[in-house]
Amino acid sequence: MKYVLGSAVVFSLSLLACDQAPTISGPAGGTAPRADALVSQTNEKDVPWDEVQQNPCTGDMVTITGNAHIIFHNVLDGSGGGHISTDTDIRGTGFGFPSGYTYTAKDWFTDSQQTNNSEFTWRDERDVMILGPRSVDNYIMHFVFKYTQNASGVPTVVMEKPTTRCVG
Repeated sequence: MKYVLGSAVVFSLSLLACDQAPTISGPAGGTAPRADALVSQTNEKDVPWDEVQQNPCTGDMVTITGNAHIIFHNVLDGSGGGHISTDTDIRGTGFGFPSGYTYTAKDWFTDSQQTNNSEFTWRDERDVMILGPRSVDNYIMHFVFKYTQNASGVPTVVMEKPTTRCVG
């Protein structure tokens, strides 16, 4: 469930990016709006990122410092549907305590939400890689969350699937 909270944080950052739209440059090639889109907008933002992740492979608490590249895209379509997606790519380095190891950290996160009339779908996916100085110190986590509800507001899918592994 803590990853759902993380998606809320990323979604909040996305809204912040939307408030700062005049200071955000769009993608280099631009994203072509859908033919039926009433509104289609893409914003990008780079922000500093600080996070603490536990590496269960070593027992370290890894303090990560890096940068997050966030792409926020929203569409309001001609049939009354809304589509929001956020892609976040984080790269950084980390210091492990108590080992003193230096880690390379990669964290990729995507969040998408769609609504059409009263139907709703929400999907999150996250990949975290905490890479240590030796391959046995590497920690990889993959997480998927999906929620859908029908037009009556009844949930039809609720799925949360985390996987973690130590590799080396």
